Amino acid sequence: MAGNPFAPIVPCHRVVKSDFTLGGYGGGLTVKREMLTREKRRHTTKLEIPIGTKKLRVFPVETVLNKLKKKK
Repeated sequence: MAGNPFAPIVPCHRVVKSDFTLGGYGGGLTVKREMLTREKRRHTTKLEIPIGTKKLRVFPVETVLNKLKKKK
């Protein structure tokens, strides 16, 4: 999480790599995937939130989960 400039706004398990793969997680990738699966809310649009001089891009959990399904 050293690369997460938005902590504590964005919890560690919600941070994924720029290609929407899971990246890493101290609790293991299985746990990270399960937590993301539980957080599905059927959102379909991404958001860009300005924070200081940076922008936080927020994508629906489904974006990540769909990418993971396609990799199987």
